[in-house]
Amino acid sequence: MTKRRIVLLGISSVGSGIALAGCSGGNPESENEDISNDGGSETEQGESDNSDGQAIFEITDTTDGTEYSVEDETVVGGTVVNTGSSEGSQTVELRSRGESLSEVEIQLEPDESYPAKFTYDSNSLEEGEYEFTLVTEDDQESMIITVIDNSPDVRIEYETTVGKEPEQLSSDFRGVWNPPDNSEGKREEGYKWVVIEITVLEGELDMEDIWFRSRVETEERFYELDHASDELTDGIQSRGSIKQGGNGIALYQIPENSEFVRWNLEETNQNIKKINNN
Repeated sequence: MTKRRIVLLGISSVGSGIALAGCSGGNPESENEDISNDGGSETEQGESDNSDGQAIFEITDTTDGTEYSVEDETVVGGTVVNTGSSEGSQTVELRSRGESLSEVEIQLEPDESYPAKFTYDSNSLEEGEYEFTLVTEDDQESMIITVIDNSPDVRIEYETTVGKEPEQLSSDFRGVWNPPDNSEGKREEGYKWVVIEITVLEGELDMEDIWFRSRVETEERFYELDHASDELTDGIQSRGSIKQGGNGIALYQIPENSEFVRWNLEETNQNIKKINNN
């Protein structure tokens, strides 16, 4: 059975604190013993001699190089393996900047492993790199994790309608463009409309992102916004923004025989979180 003693301390990187929540993973069902570490002898290659029946707790598979968002639950640690020839128990400790953040006592049979992973909520962290060290009596491994802030600049919800004469469009937008007539608000022969109705839930939506950098996707290709959008009431225009609670409509044309796949905002300057209400 695992003995656990969690220590909650703070460390800082670029001015932020970290609060550890605990250690995850299971542990073999066995009685805990007090194991004295006499150090043992070492071979000329620096490896421990297991002939005296020592337990040797080594660390592998750390979270070094892992990248987390500030919205993620962050996991720090590694796997502890008993590479010795005897059962033993040791304390596994997570440190940062010389301070102990958390620890857990584990007992392992030879070749048995334990996932010594410590979790914390990174919501309060700023962007930056954080260094940790996982320590046993026999080994220690340092690791660096990176925290990035990819929280959205704006959150929107939207509904999609596809058809030749969607009900959201007035009579001015119905029918087909016949050159040399004015094409404003008319669809091309053999095409249909894709209407995206947008509501801004949080933040402020830069209409330039929708006008210049949004696309609708079919199985064959991408299609850019139709500039007839600016003729609509609440239509998306090339300048300005939509505030929280405001609405906008974006128009696109795709071939009649093409299947609409999705609304693509991957090239926008803003980080836009979109929720599909269809």
